[in-house]
Amino acid sequence: QDISDVYGEYLIQKQLYEQAALIFARAGIFAKALVAFQNSGSWQQALCMASRLGYTKDQLSSLARSMAGKLGEQRKHAEAAILLEQYTQGYEEAVLLLLEGALWEEALRLIHKYGRLDILETNFKPALLEAQKSQLIFLESQKTAFLRHKTRLQVVRELKEKACESLQDYEMPNCPELDLFSETSSVVTASDMNSKYSHSNSRISA
Repeated sequence: QDISDVYGEYLIQKQLYEQAALIFARAGIFAKALVAFQNSGSWQQALCMASRLGYTKDQLSSLARSMAGKLGEQRKHAEAAILLEQYTQGYEEAVLLLLEGALWEEALRLIHKYGRLDILETNFKPALLEAQKSQLIFLESQKTAFLRHKTRLQVVRELKEKACESLQDYEMPNCPELDLFSETSSVVTASDMNSKYSHSNSRISA
């Protein structure tokens, strides 16, 4: 047990809480195992250690409330609600946590389980409307961002097209002198070819 205790403390220093908790639990050092399981987030195992230590109902309630608070801060609303409802009898707090986490179906289950239909009007509907409002605001912001991006993309495309047109104009300038030069070249080439053809025919005749 002493070796396990020392090794468990070493793992705690390395912040390997779950491994340390398992070492303590196997060695029967349940108090340290409980704390280590808490630090690792394994609230189920922490409750098991509390049971092994013979915690009273009040002690279990206090432990569960403490762990529920930490889980709530981590936005693990469903797990926090389980602790509050099952170990502290705080089903109302559990419902509020579930509403905060937008876990509507589980909140409805508890509301009907305890016959607290009044919570539908006082908390459930307002929370649902607030969530809907937040979702609409989010969707509107996404729509605005999309339209802004679409407009920016259109501008970029237009600039790119203009740049391509400018480049084409630069490579093939449209001026009368160039057209005249092109036509003159064609005439000279045709005349030259005709001269060569006539000369060739003269040689054949000879």
